[in-house]
Amino acid sequence: TVVVRGILGKTTVLQLIAAHWTVHDCKLALTKQEGIPADLMRLIFCGELMQDDQLLSHYRVQDGSVISLVVNLRGD
Repeated sequence: TVVVRGILGKTTVLQLIAAHWTVHDCKLALTKQEGIPADLMRLIFCGELMQDDQLLSHYRVQDGSVISLVVNLRGD
């Protein structure tokens, strides 16, 4: 399991296998649970902005890790 914590402190728990999931896969799972569009999400782990095409294991995300979620607001 991986915990994703938003800027307002809301916590979402994802059941996933970090070795096989990409950051984009994680965003899609969050979209299903929270309804936030994946393209508006920025995930940060250990102070590093995570890139969509990387595996979570690339960032050394492990069971029980906490990832920070920042949602970009759309501007016209």
